[in-house]
Amino acid sequence: MSNHPNRNTNTKITPEMVRALRGDLTQIEFANLMKVNRRTVQRWETEGEIRPSYIAWLGMCAIMLEQKNE
Repeated sequence: MSNHPNRNTNTKITPEMVRALRGDLTQIEFANLMKVNRRTVQRWETEGEIRPSYIAWLGMCAIMLEQKNE
């Protein structure tokens, strides 16, 4: 199980990375776009709480890129 892509310890998604990806969107707007609740976004942005998996991070980046291209 240690080779599962979500367990890649070399890839650490930081709260700063989540805030940068969110940009000017509110936590609620970002949560709605990512189809999670606001509390999840809040926890992603708080050091030591939780962080999105690398796979989820790639998906979030793709969604935000798509939004910027519309």
